Amino acid sequence: MKTKLSILIILLSLFTISCRYDFNLIPRKDNIEERSPGFSKIDSPFNASSSNDKFSVLLIGDTHFGRNGWFKPKRNEEPFYEKLTQLKDEYEAKGYPIRFSINVGDISDSGKQSEFDDFLIFENKIASILSADGASYYEKMFSVVGNHDLYNNGWNVWKENLFPHTSTYYFTTEGTGSSVSWYFLDSGSGMLGKNQISKLTDIARKDPNEKLIFSHYPINAKFVDYYTLSDPLEVAQLTKLLYQTKVGFTVEGHYHPGGSNDIKTSSGKFVCHEEVLPGFVDHLGFGILTVDLSSEKPDFNLKIYHY
Repeated sequence: MKTKLSILIILLSLFTISCRYDFNLIPRKDNIEERSPGFSKIDSPFNASSSNDKFSVLLIGDTHFGRNGWFKPKRNEEPFYEKLTQLKDEYEAKGYPIRFSINVGDISDSGKQSEFDDFLIFENKIASILSADGASYYEKMFSVVGNHDLYNNGWNVWKENLFPHTSTYYFTTEGTGSSVSWYFLDSGSGMLGKNQISKLTDIARKDPNEKLIFSHYPINAKFVDYYTLSDPLEVAQLTKLLYQTKVGFTVEGHYHPGGSNDIKTSSGKFVCHEEVLPGFVDHLGFGILTVDLSSEKPDFNLKIYHY
């Protein structure tokens, strides 16, 4: 009797979790090939001028709005807002004002509209802090799609609510000494797909700028093998492309503890640096990236903070 009761409890628990997260028990409407027909070139968050040579970017991942508790402490963003207000002043004093923000996926916990509503409130609060006192801040956050965002056929909800309303895109920021291109990938299904790899390869090879790449799934972080892109061939193709097209480093999420990794070829030659951001809600982490475009070669520095 106890065995049957235990099995029943397990089945009910799995059913409850599956209803929340769906776990792809029913095939989703939009696969990776349909989500990313091509890379859209969008406007830079600011125009080229000498005042844009040095700036910072707020980096966040795995906010999981909709999850509050679930064997973790209740979420509370207030300490983050306080920390961000402090850092805004510090980076402005250094000459690197925070000009825009990037989210590397799992914005929602289960792909529901109410969760994206909560995120938009969060986004607006960040904008109010970083644009205070007349600071120049681009109020829309650039986002990539994560696996949790796709639960319960959440793709259309994500696309409707989150800027720039496409999951594969890029833009360029120009300085007086150099320029950098920012590429955003759709790895929400744990893979990129043939079409996305092909389009990215075509555009990146024609782009002479130093590049930064943002994705939800880590590309090839050695310390998080289970959480990286699932197709070894895609990883090899992408690693080759990183090496051939001047990528400074990549920034990802998904693995909540976060970490760093140097991507190398099979022969051990350095390709670029890979940074996995600590989860915003589980590990209370985020990053700030400084960019200096005053010299011929862009200079980047990423620092991780906790609140």
